[in-house]
This record gives sequence, C-alpha cells and structure tokens, in this order.
Amino acid sequence: ASEETSPDEQIEGEGFHIDRTWLKESLNEIKWSDDTAKTFLASQYKVSPQGTLEDVIKRLTKEQAGEFVEEIQDRVAQIQAELFK
Repeated sequence: ASEETSPDEQIEGEGFHIDRTWLKESLNEIKWSDDTAKTFLASQYKVSPQGTLEDVIKRLTKEQAGEFVEEIQDRVAQIQAELFK
C-alpha cells in the first residue's frame, strides 16, 4: 500500500493540495508565522488575506500554489545550507 496522507492533513485548492504538516514545519523552520505567510501571499498574488492561512492558500491558483511551495522550499534550503557552513 502506498503511503498516502489522509485528506484531513491536506490543504485542498483548485487542482492542488499542500501537506499541512510539511507547511507547518517548514514555516516554523524559516520562522514565519501564519500571518507572515498570509501577508506574503496577499502581496505576491493579490489574494485576500482574510481568514486563516489555509483559507488564503485555497484562493491561489494551481500555478501560484506551486510557486509558493517552491518559495518555502528554497527558504528552508537556504537556512539548512547556513547551518552546515
């Protein structure tokens, strides 16, 4: 059986889903609060920052969600690279 995350652990959007646990751990690692992430999304993608971070993520398009995930991954990688210098 494949290791599928249960639907409650996914943030579902239009044609995409983001793993909640990954997002929480990654934001924690780059020292971003939910509010910081919401502000980033609102300024970057012109979506409303109203509601929870999950609400804001659900307003993204599939492409925007992909870019957001890459942005977070890049920031995490930079922090990890700093730790191993």
